[in-house]
Amino acid sequence: MAPAFRVFGRLAVFLLLFPFFGSKLSWAAPDFAPFRLEEIQNATDDREILARARLSTGGKYTLDALMLVSGPPAEVRRVMTDFAEYPKLVPYISRTIYNDQKGTLLLDGGIWKFRLLSLLKFNENSTERLAFQIVEGHFSGLQGSMVLQPGPPGKTWCRFH
Repeated sequence: MAPAFRVFGRLAVFLLLFPFFGSKLSWAAPDFAPFRLEEIQNATDDREILARARLSTGGKYTLDALMLVSGPPAEVRRVMTDFAEYPKLVPYISRTIYNDQKGTLLLDGGIWKFRLLSLLKFNENSTERLAFQIVEGHFSGLQGSMVLQPGPPGKTWCRFH
């Protein structure tokens, strides 16, 4: 199984259940707010998956996750948009149906007595960014994006917001 599959599976389970770097780095990378420099260094050195949740004064939750994945951005994108593979990669997803013409994904799964059935609509803004919104089912109205950016040689930063 490809390393990107293993890492994505762990992050997907987590998500379903709810500008400068230190001198050690010789490559440039974009600003990863809200994560601090020390956290990003740990993600680079220790293969951590960073996650941060916030509740705004208006009652809106924001979740950010950041991880460094083995492989170039194009390969990571191919793996993470291979929706038919999700039931094999993520233990709690039992079925996916992707409609390429409509850009929608039916996601069905659950754990114990808790079930998830959602219809996601995708908007490909660029080859680096894939935005989505849940248009029907559980968590209707939830929206977010996945951004892929080059990291150290042979690796890709993957950020979910």
